[in-house]
Amino acid sequence: MSFALLGFLVAPPIARHVANVELDAFQDLFAQYYRSMRPDTALLVSQFRLVDFILRVVGVGSVGTRCFVLLLVGPAGEPLFLQAKEAPPSVLESHGREPLLIGGRQSRMNQGERVVTGQRVLQAQSDPFLGWIESWGEAGGEPTDFYLRQFRDMKGSVDLTTLTGAEFLDYGRLCAAVLARAHSQSPDAAVIDGYLGRSDKFELAVGKWAVQYADQAEKDYNDLKSSVEHGRLPVEYGV
Repeated sequence: MSFALLGFLVAPPIARHVANVELDAFQDLFAQYYRSMRPDTALLVSQFRLVDFILRVVGVGSVGTRCFVLLLVGPAGEPLFLQAKEAPPSVLESHGREPLLIGGRQSRMNQGERVVTGQRVLQAQSDPFLGWIESWGEAGGEPTDFYLRQFRDMKGSVDLTTLTGAEFLDYGRLCAAVLARAHSQSPDAAVIDGYLGRSDKFELAVGKWAVQYADQAEKDYNDLKSSVEHGRLPVEYGV
């Protein structure tokens, strides 16, 4: 089936077309995207053309940022779906007042580039379609940074509710190993290792923090549920 004449089926409020962004605007931004990609993937994507895009509601961790899903079509009519996510400044910069440092020096790096660079450094195998762009800004405002990646690239997941106690411990060990591997590739790996030491103080502190975090999450959920039930917060069901 050819996707050349097709587009997205909108499903408001989850997914919808937007009137203030033209298709040509995204087309113009792809030159930036190609320059930020791996050369082999850039060559592949350059054979595709953008035919449609939608604005899509993001998950809880990205509330308040914009996310577009892009439909591209290849020379044989094959579809490629990409996701363009807004990249705001790191919380270390916005709330911790910590400047962005690259190689020990302050950097004015594109925020999308910051996200992509971090993923490429920390992940054993990053998405080959990772890249970034600096998009148009609102009238009189600053441009907005985005990073692009595959949309739903078939990563595996685990249903934690089905795990036994032993399986959950194994899952936790696996997550810890992946996290440790990522930190081992950072410039401060030796400092982290020295800080942790050989005692169990760090493990106990993290365990205590995790329990408190879970308690806070349950409290936040109950407060949200109460606000909905008493009409203080409007919601839309069935989406």
